[in-house]
Amino acid sequence: MAAPAKTTPCAKCGRPVAEGAKRCIYCGAFRFTSAPGTPEREAEEKEAAESERKLKQQAALYRAGMGIPKGGPKSDKNLANIVKAIIMLFINPFAAIKHIKAIFRP
Repeated sequence: MAAPAKTTPCAKCGRPVAEGAKRCIYCGAFRFTSAPGTPEREAEEKEAAESERKLKQQAALYRAGMGIPKGGPKSDKNLANIVKAIIMLFINPFAAIKHIKAIFRP
């Protein structure tokens, strides 16, 4: 059995975070590994700022609806097609195929 990863408390929220993680999975605080005032720290701060910018951009895109189909959620249509397909199986099984195809159409 593998040993659990070593953890250290987050500087911002105090929850345990893996030592190799760059960000806290709970609060999102960036973990700096180098001492302040060194060139390595400046590079880490630039990386943290870029990462924060990308994270905010992705959050804004998803809030705006990116990733949602243009027609919106089809749950109501799919439910109606499922009911129609079940009814059509008893009345006309061949016509049920049209309704079943509509359920699985992207």
